[in-house]
Amino acid sequence: MESSNDTLASVPMDVFEQCISPFFDDLSVVALATSCQKYAYLFFANTVYSRHLWSTLCTRRWQCIQFNVPDSLENNYWLEEYRRRFATDVESWNLMKEMKDIRVLGHHNEELYSRFVAHGMDAMDVFQRTKGLLDWQLEAMPEAVEKGLIRFHLCQKFRSSASFDSDVQLENGAMWIVQYLTARRFSADTADEPESFSGIQYFVESELDALAKGLLQRLRWTVGVKEGRQAGTHQEFPLRLVLEEMKYFFDKDHEDQQKPGKHVRPFSGNNSNYYSYHNSLIHSVLATRRGIPITLAIIYSAIVRRATGVQMRAVNLPGHFMIAASVDNEDNEQGSELLFVDAFHEGKILNESQVHSMITSAYDIPWDPKYLSNVPKTAVWKRIAMNLANSADLLPELAASTTSLILMGFNHNGTYDRRGQTGLLSLIHEADYS
Repeated sequence: MESSNDTLASVPMDVFEQCISPFFDDLSVVALATSCQKYAYLFFANTVYSRHLWSTLCTRRWQCIQFNVPDSLENNYWLEEYRRRFATDVESWNLMKEMKDIRVLGHHNEELYSRFVAHGMDAMDVFQRTKGLLDWQLEAMPEAVEKGLIRFHLCQKFRSSASFDSDVQLENGAMWIVQYLTARRFSADTADEPESFSGIQYFVESELDALAKGLLQRLRWTVGVKEGRQAGTHQEFPLRLVLEEMKYFFDKDHEDQQKPGKHVRPFSGNNSNYYSYHNSLIHSVLATRRGIPITLAIIYSAIVRRATGVQMRAVNLPGHFMIAASVDNEDNEQGSELLFVDAFHEGKILNESQVHSMITSAYDIPWDPKYLSNVPKTAVWKRIAMNLANSADLLPELAASTTSLILMGFNHNGTYDRRGQTGLLSLIHEADYS
């Protein structure tokens, strides 16, 4: 009688690849590979099929992870990634079993906590799947661990996005700040929970996309372009026209022409409650349509970029925050001029001399050309965090988190040294238990 191994070995490869392997889990793959040399080669050799198989197994098993796939896969990236993450899962599970039992004289074991949290999102999946299997001696520990994983992960993202050539946008960092402060309920299926990690991201992204779509509709109607392309396809429009159309979204008194599209409630500066911490949280500003200059400017630039592809730049003026872009001169002369947008004041458009006059007269300080120099993204995000720290109504439970973000999320030399990492973990630990 033919053995099961002989039967499997006789299955044609194309049939196996299309009809059998898509239903395999990782244990089945390993078990079959140890029983048949033919399949061992297929699974572990650096082939197109092997890469597809292990990429499927990785994304199926670690749903909390966003995989950054390199351009070149010659070294069988997915198999090595699976092995690495599997080893991290084992280590994380062992650390979890140790953490759940330790409570010495009311002191939480910071070393174990730090070792676990240092894995960031690499440990989130195994934590989510197994935290309910453990009898935690300290009820607050699971929530604190989850917050620590999220916060360490976000600090890494802030640090890796510090360079000028990073493709991370300002609204991403503003959203990370909100996620850092809330830091709870991370899972792949919580987009319908507004205050969850993924819910915040879903809300911010969808709101900005909807606003960009509205701007694109208005621009197309104005220039007589037929509908046919989605928002974000970077169709070119005169930038002066774009800035004028943006007043519809930021000036409640703007005399609007009858144009297609749903009416949009305009954004405005929150003069009546300027120092509320809600003005610094991008998801709150998108919901209430009221904010301070920096958050309104970030939202403004995000709408413009998503609709037209134009990248406006941050202008970190003293006492005020604006955005700017170079615009071709309206006359026949060559060259361009720098136009500024004050999103806090109805999207007002200013030239350089007007900005110069505004700063010197409003704040009684001498003008310095460096005010117009390029601003690192992290400097913008740190200014948001500093505004939060100085808010009049910042909740006590958010104060420690804001402090840890300012100290370790933005003050760095671009690398993690051992002392810096230990300090970050300690601050996160203190914030979670304060």
